[in-house]
Amino acid sequence: MQQYLNAHTLANDARMRRAKFLGSFVFVEGECDVKLYAIFFESETMQFIIGYSKINVIGACTILNDAHFMGALGIADADFDHIAQPPQLPPNVIRTDFHDPECAILQTKAFDKLLNEFCNPSKIEAWIAQHGCELRSHILEQAAAGIWWRWDAVKTNLSLSFDKLEFKEFIDETSL
Repeated sequence: MQQYLNAHTLANDARMRRAKFLGSFVFVEGECDVKLYAIFFESETMQFIIGYSKINVIGACTILNDAHFMGALGIADADFDHIAQPPQLPPNVIRTDFHDPECAILQTKAFDKLLNEFCNPSKIEAWIAQHGCELRSHILEQAAAGIWWRWDAVKTNLSLSFDKLEFKEFIDETSL
């Protein structure tokens, strides 16, 4: 069904919901974005609409702006906008600071809190002693190759999809 969604169907979704709901609509790219951004919004006063792509989010917000529809906000991942020519955004679309929200976690104390919550501190210390570097730095270094592959695919219009890649297929769990 997602393949049939476009900016017009998403804008019409908001218009039809408006008949029963007077709050705001927040357009996001994916289901994971809803889980993240839900902590920042009050569900009684707004509803999420998943666009399933950055293009759909931007397009739906543009269509609604042109129709003077009030109460629509879009949140679009920066992706490679910081190193490429970014698309022009309507005034009610926010571009994230990082490639995607998960990247922001690595830059903040949230990463440390996540490690404290889900990881055994002695195992982390042993891993650091064995590898001679901090976990955060190692993850970023290891991810760099994949990031460059994705950037090259975008830059050269290869139309490659990395969405279905399973990290367990090419990442060694013991050494990351």
